[in-house]
Amino acid sequence: WDIYLHPSQKYLADSPANSRLLVSGSAGTGKTVCAWHRIHKLAFRGCRVGFACTTHAILSVSKARLGRMLEHCPVDVHFLVPSSADELLQLCDVVQHLVIDEGQEFATTWYNSLASHLREHDLGLTLFYDLNQLGGNIPAGDIKRFEHRFSEWKSAITRIPNATNIELAINYRNSREIAEYYGDVLSECLPQHITSEIPLFSAGEVIEYSTADVQHLPALITNLVLRLQREFKPSEIAVICNGETVRKNDVLNSLHLATVLATTELNDGNEVVVTDPKTFRGHERKAIVVAAPSRGLASEKWGQAINSYIALSRARDRLIIIKVAR
Repeated sequence: WDIYLHPSQKYLADSPANSRLLVSGSAGTGKTVCAWHRIHKLAFRGCRVGFACTTHAILSVSKARLGRMLEHCPVDVHFLVPSSADELLQLCDVVQHLVIDEGQEFATTWYNSLASHLREHDLGLTLFYDLNQLGGNIPAGDIKRFEHRFSEWKSAITRIPNATNIELAINYRNSREIAEYYGDVLSECLPQHITSEIPLFSAGEVIEYSTADVQHLPALITNLVLRLQREFKPSEIAVICNGETVRKNDVLNSLHLATVLATTELNDGNEVVVTDPKTFRGHERKAIVVAAPSRGLASEKWGQAINSYIALSRARDRLIIIKVAR
């Protein structure tokens, strides 16, 4: 999917440099891949491009891929994980087009500043976002704060002048079984409806396990990971710990004791990644093991539902869910 572009994505990638596009899409619809091609097309036309995202973990993936795509490029591409609206605007001052990935994670006040800047400057913008992955430092059960931020965010981007809204809908990542599973489980729990279409290809599998006690969890995960390694490389497997009762450090230490090489480093290609949903946003693996409290997947708490959505939608071919009773 890094090579093939759907016509809707190709239209986006080929759009003029001075256009301003607000691109929404559910998990797996190729937003980041589309961002790469957008940058590639613009840069090879001689347009100075800036790429901004929310974390260095997300940036490292895009920077590595774009490093290959931009060989022999006639202009420089600037990369930034901004820590303030001022830093974002400083990037705007040295480029002709700004591409933002995981845009829902930027503070709404930043978009107010960006909108003011765009009204005064001839700067192009391509903003990729998914409000169902809206994060931030909000407690999972604080629905009022989530609702407030959700409303603020939608209001903030409407202030961006001369912008066109585009929605991506083709799911490139998940097999049909995986997409149907998390769609059925989470469709009523998330801030907004999942917009991606159910994939036509059927090459995946969803398996559920349960354990009555969190203390039994490390042994179960160890067994599952060892079985997955018969089919997948360690770099193709991730364990996502979703919930307060399932702590990634406890799992990581137990897997080390079981001679499964595991790490929290997302870009270590020789080991199984043990992580949490927030850290793993923007990544994917062929095989994902998600460990969560039995009542934690389809939660009425937006924060927990968003974490579940991120975790479950990262899997391409195999999704294993372990529900912990207590």
